[in-house]
Amino acid sequence: MKRMTWILAASATLVAISACGGSNTGGGGSSFEAQIQGTWLVLCNTVAGSTERLSFTFSGLGFTRTFKTYTNVTCTEPGTVVSTETGSIVIGSSVTANLGSTPVTAYQINLTLGANPGWTAYDLGYVDATVTPNRLYTGDSTGVNTGNTAATRPTTLDGASYLVKQ
Repeated sequence: MKRMTWILAASATLVAISACGGSNTGGGGSSFEAQIQGTWLVLCNTVAGSTERLSFTFSGLGFTRTFKTYTNVTCTEPGTVVSTETGSIVIGSSVTANLGSTPVTAYQINLTLGANPGWTAYDLGYVDATVTPNRLYTGDSTGVNTGNTAATRPTTLDGASYLVKQ
C-alpha cells in the first residue's frame, strides 16, 4: 500500500508540474529539462492481485502520464491502458538535497495535470545519470513535507522509489 501511495503521490506531483506553465526559472533548470526528456517507468507494482505501472513521457516542458495494468507480474506484456493524462512541468532553482546520506544537486519542480489546472504539486527532481539505466528520483513527501504548497515542498529525495529511463 505504501508503494501505491508513493506512485499516486508521484503521479500527482508530476501532474501538478505539467499545468503550471512552460518556463524555467532559477539556475540550471535547462540541464534538468534535457535530462528528463523521453520515457520513464515506475517499477512494476502489485496491488491487490493486480500488476500495474505508471509511465511518464516528457517532451519539452510537457508530459504524458500513462497508467497500465498487466496480466503478468513483470509488466512485460503489452498491458491495458487504464488512463492517460497530460500535464506540464515548471523547473525552478537548483538545491542541495540528500539522496540517502549523499548530497546531490536537485531541482525544485512544480507539476500540474492539464485535467486539474488549479492544483500544483511542489516537489524535487534529480536524475542519477551515473547508473544505467538512469534513475529519476522525486522528493520524500512523508511527514510535513507533503508538497501540497511551496512551503511544504520536500527537502530530501526518496531513495527507495524512482523512475527508470527507457
